[in-house]
Amino acid sequence: MLKQRLRHGYLPESLHSLQLPLPFSSSLDKITDLNIRQNLLDRHTKTVEQTKLETTKFYITNAEAQIQEYQLKFDQDIVQMRSPNQPLSQSMVQLLEQRFKNIDERLEYLYKLKIRFLEEQINQRKHHQPS
Repeated sequence: MLKQRLRHGYLPESLHSLQLPLPFSSSLDKITDLNIRQNLLDRHTKTVEQTKLETTKFYITNAEAQIQEYQLKFDQDIVQMRSPNQPLSQSMVQLLEQRFKNIDERLEYLYKLKIRFLEEQINQRKHHQPS
């Protein structure tokens, strides 16, 4: 979901408020050449945006690592559950597998719903922007 949001230019809410102080702002005010001052301000803005992008990429990498860990733990638990030393009946295993399947389907549905909602927001934003 983070990747999809990033692809469409939506950053997490926590990053919208990220502000880096303008270094030497008092010195910047003393620059009389408006082109140089604007160039420096533009570079600062670009640096802030790049920082937000890198932070978002870090969040994505972290989320993917957590997903892999949870998947590994889940797979290990399934193997252990199917072990002959466990007192679960075959019908109990089937019920658990069906429950996992239902959960997966529900999560997939919610994910698609969020993607559709995000795409609708993007389309609305495009239609309401002045040309």
